[in-house]
Amino acid sequence: MIDLLVRNANLPDGREKLDIAVNAGRITEVAPHIAGEARETLDAAGQLVSPPFVDAHFHMDATLSYGLPRINQSGTLLEGIALWGELKPQLTFEAIVERAMTYCDWAVAKGLLAIRSHVDVCDPRLLAVEALLDVKKRVAPYLDLQLVAFPQDGVLRSPGALANLERALELGVEVVGGIPHFERTMADGAESVRLLCELAARRGLRVDAGGGERCLHVFALRLAGVDTQIERRALVHACNQGPEVRFAERGLQRLGEPVGQVVAQLGGQAGAVDAGRLHGHREGGPAGPRGHRCARRMAGRIPGERAADQP
Repeated sequence: MIDLLVRNANLPDGREKLDIAVNAGRITEVAPHIAGEARETLDAAGQLVSPPFVDAHFHMDATLSYGLPRINQSGTLLEGIALWGELKPQLTFEAIVERAMTYCDWAVAKGLLAIRSHVDVCDPRLLAVEALLDVKKRVAPYLDLQLVAFPQDGVLRSPGALANLERALELGVEVVGGIPHFERTMADGAESVRLLCELAARRGLRVDAGGGERCLHVFALRLAGVDTQIERRALVHACNQGPEVRFAERGLQRLGEPVGQVVAQLGGQAGAVDAGRLHGHREGGPAGPRGHRCARRMAGRIPGERAADQP
């Protein structure tokens, strides 16, 4: 007997009116008019049935905090980061958990079942870290929540940030995060990448550090200067895990190829980041080329790399 049978489903590849059989939590057959009894039958009625959505970049510690402590008047990232700095001293464990749980419920209701969220480690209390680790346990039965130890104010720029990041990893955060473009100088940005990659290599963890055009310059400089085996292992490990070396936002077309060449020399892989940026940004204009066109131009330059619109 089939555990679950979904009838009359339309699939993302354009096929229509198909049945989907599920046994022991896994899809075992996709075909028209599957015969046999099922413990549970659902009629999709011609609606789309797809794999769950994945959010590869989020900041759950700041979710649903619009207007706290005030509204971002300029709408810029820099003011947003400044506002977050003002809000951090006012945060409570309970408030972070409540907002995050509300968001997780909304996400699951919309088909989002895997989230990678950054969590700021520059607050020495590590309040947000502890709160989101609690949320991770609560939602584990129905949502895959992966946390990135993220030094929002810069791992070198913010006093104690590196020690706080290591404490967060000890508590159970799984990914090493960084923000090279927010360090004080380009040299500090490159040095932060080295420190974070070596830390990740020692612990066997992934790296997720990304940002704008300046960050891509930092990665190009740092990757081109790889000279130690431990850093080489860290970078290869990071690149092989998906969007860990994230070619994000501006500069994808111009810098994607040189950075990609170095990643390829290291035996790694790379991929464009979340679909929101790929779909939402225009491909030309003052901000520079963006979107799927740039991602497609990178496709094929790195072994295993693919644009987000490729299977």
